[in-house]
Amino acid sequence: MRDAPNLDTTAGRQIAPQYIDRYISVNIPTQGCKDEELRSLVLRVQQHHHTSTCRKATRRGKNVADCRFDFPQPLSEDTRLKSHDDPGNKSRFYVLKRSAGEENCNPYNTHLLKAWKANMGIQLIGSVYGTAAYVCSYMCKSESEEVRKAIRDALESLPPQASTRKRLSKIGNTRLTHRELSAQEAAYRLCHLPLKENSRKVVFLNTARPEKRMRLLKSRSELLELEDDSSDIFAPGIFDRYASRPDTPEFANMTLAHFAVWYDVDS
Repeated sequence: MRDAPNLDTTAGRQIAPQYIDRYISVNIPTQGCKDEELRSLVLRVQQHHHTSTCRKATRRGKNVADCRFDFPQPLSEDTRLKSHDDPGNKSRFYVLKRSAGEENCNPYNTHLLKAWKANMGIQLIGSVYGTAAYVCSYMCKSESEEVRKAIRDALESLPPQASTRKRLSKIGNTRLTHRELSAQEAAYRLCHLPLKENSRKVVFLNTARPEKRMRLLKSRSELLELEDDSSDIFAPGIFDRYASRPDTPEFANMTLAHFAVWYDVDS
């Protein structure tokens, strides 16, 4: 972000609290304030309410009584960087300014909240490593307890002598049939909409030595038409097409990489 402080320097750490206050808040606007829309949104969608998710078993399978999201949050007169003595989530390196009555308010950005009009838990990430770790934690998010229980039940239904292959197959099939979908993903799948798109085409080129490359066989009908002693059993690949490219100035100095990207087989 623009003008983000460098937390590896003393000067950056000194200005970090003011920078955080510029973009993140847990303030609940007072009744009768000028921005009633913001007040309504904060009270309606930004207040944390304890559910069973708050008390998932997170410590070696034991039940945890405290909210794993650390609500209610401690009060603080000012936004400040955390010290080693501060309790709570160690991944967050700061404590937000928080007054009485705001203990259960999720952090928000005013402009984003008005545009999004739904719950958010916005936070500042202090480094490139933190950004990568944050994204990876979402990509590798574990399945719900219901899915894990279904997997345990499926494995217990197998005989003790079941092979590793059979167990892995059972786990895979259970995950496919019990995985929870978001409403958005379910709608996209029902409407046969693409779940992902990309603006660039990627072509894989196997640059291993020729004798170590994997190749596709010709179709069965083509193989049956070959002479019995023919060794021409492989379908032509990108290397064959590149070697037999037209002998014209346009192709004379063209690299294999450019050829693979710019030209394809016309079916």
